[in-house]
Amino acid sequence: MKGQGMEIIAGGLTVLFMVGFLFFLLFIGPILGFVGGWWNSLWQHASPAHVLKTYEWFKEQHTAMGQLRADIEMADIQIQSFEESAGARSQWDWHDKEEHSRLVTVRMGYIQRYNQLAAQYNAEASKITTKWFEGGIPQEIAKYEEGT
Repeated sequence: MKGQGMEIIAGGLTVLFMVGFLFFLLFIGPILGFVGGWWNSLWQHASPAHVLKTYEWFKEQHTAMGQLRADIEMADIQIQSFEESAGARSQWDWHDKEEHSRLVTVRMGYIQRYNQLAAQYNAEASKITTKWFEGGIPQEIAKYEEGT
């Protein structure tokens, strides 16, 4: 019975110490400047304005990537339409080859931009400060590959 009393006192002192330490960190520390930088950084990333700005950035990136996917699909249609209307490749003149090359280059530019945005999106999504949105945004977007 005497041992249980000591355990209760020791547990109470531990809790009291932890509460005091948290009080110091949250209230006294910022005043004294010990954890002011950490506190300001935490508040800056948790502020409603920052959360809204980050959410809007992800939505804008996602929309831009959707538009680029549509542009890639349209470029595929244009290339296919050109190839069907121009006839056999062996019959293409210099202008036909140049136009086909231009269409393919435009498509490659769309794919390159899409992959750049996907890499940037994934880098931002992997940051600890964007974990607030887990479940609200896709965590990773795959690079564009043929047939996807």
